[in-house]
Amino acid sequence: EKLKNEKIEDDIVFDNLIADYELLLNKVIKIKELADEQNEYATSSLMDNYIISYSKILHRFKCTIKFAW
Repeated sequence: EKLKNEKIEDDIVFDNLIADYELLLNKVIKIKELADEQNEYATSSLMDNYIISYSKILHRFKCTIKFAW
């Protein structure tokens, strides 16, 4: 489906970004838990990096919303 060339409100964009990154964060946390249960240390360590990265991104988005609106 072709998208219309319409302006999307900033708060809607940030809400969607936050929801997407929270979903990603929850998935990598679950992967880490499963990796830990199976003693897959490399996978667990990799997920730690994603958890840190996604947490920082979420924090920045939430701060942006807090100060911008």
